[in-house]
Amino acid sequence: MQVDDLWKHQTEAKQAFLENRCGILEMATGTGKTRTALKILQHLVNIQAINSVVVTTIGTDLLDQWESELAAVASELNFRILKQYENYHEWEEYELAPESSILVVSRNALHKVLRSLSHPTRNRLLVIHDEVHGLGSPAMVQALEGLSNSISYRLGLSATPDREYDQEGTEFIERDVGSVIYRFTLEDAIRRGILCELDYYPIEYKPSEEDKQRLKSVYSHRKTRGAEGNPMSNEQFWTALARVYKTSKAKLPCFENFLTEHSQILDRCIVFVEDRQYGEDVLDIIHRYRHDFHTYYADDDRQKLVDFAKGRISCLITCHRISQGIDIQSLNSVILFSSARAKLETIQRIGRCLRKDSSNAAKRATVVDFVRVQEEEREALNADQERKEWLKSLSKIDYEGR
Repeated sequence: MQVDDLWKHQTEAKQAFLENRCGILEMATGTGKTRTALKILQHLVNIQAINSVVVTTIGTDLLDQWESELAAVASELNFRILKQYENYHEWEEYELAPESSILVVSRNALHKVLRSLSHPTRNRLLVIHDEVHGLGSPAMVQALEGLSNSISYRLGLSATPDREYDQEGTEFIERDVGSVIYRFTLEDAIRRGILCELDYYPIEYKPSEEDKQRLKSVYSHRKTRGAEGNPMSNEQFWTALARVYKTSKAKLPCFENFLTEHSQILDRCIVFVEDRQYGEDVLDIIHRYRHDFHTYYADDDRQKLVDFAKGRISCLITCHRISQGIDIQSLNSVILFSSARAKLETIQRIGRCLRKDSSNAAKRATVVDFVRVQEEEREALNADQERKEWLKSLSKIDYEGR
């Protein structure tokens, strides 16, 4: 396949945005969302439609990555890059002179920036919302409602823009940024050969008696709260139930049995767990099979992620910090001890290992998943079984250029 044909979706996505001026590009992880956004930025500057840019997302890792990606483009356009996140405090400098400037800003500080923008600045401004699905959280809706209305160009990027089970958040994103104007899915990317084909191993487990007692405690707690006039919200209730399954120790012996025949899966592997305590139990098992592993939690040194990306560490046990946006091409497999009901988190996590590896042309990704058994055949599929069916179908997709 010609290179132009392989990446033609980026040109299509760029054209869709230029025609609409506002909207979301739904593009699978690894298919070039950032590169497409930079092409849009360059084009709009070159035709003098904009003279200022704000790039916003959440998480220091992603913000640093954006600053790095923007450097060459900013130099070519003679723009400066300013930062407002972590230990950088350059928002006021941007406010004083936004022309020929790109501000990289955390989503939590975005409302301050948007409130400060003058009308002339808004008329010639491009705002890029990376991982735009996060914009629909209740806190963001409250902080940002109405602040983007007069901004000429608003671009959203995400592999999963819809907020499942959150209609209010999804509607806010459509008001604030726009609707999905272009779509290039995981399935499309695998067929075209942009992402790897994958093997899927669902490991079924039955909740233990301890799990059942924990579930009963959740129901009892909900009843007590209701009697006290302080009822649990549906979200609180379902989150508490889900946590029981995510931290079920019934998965651990199943995992060890799996490793007896598939220990190679720990080579270039990320293991996603619900919390540090559960991660310690998983770590004890992994330690019996290899020693070049490390944990990466909220307060851990970011150098551990760098070491993993460079191959100094082969296996990483983590919670949420690297679910989004971090490009580690050599990652071969992910193990999902913890998965959310919504597809968003699963797509972000498996997307980490679906990226092609320039040093391994024959790479196939591997996804290991823990699936709660279906209690009654006549009942609707539980969330784990639904995810299993979807991932099985994804594993059957072949590269069409072979």
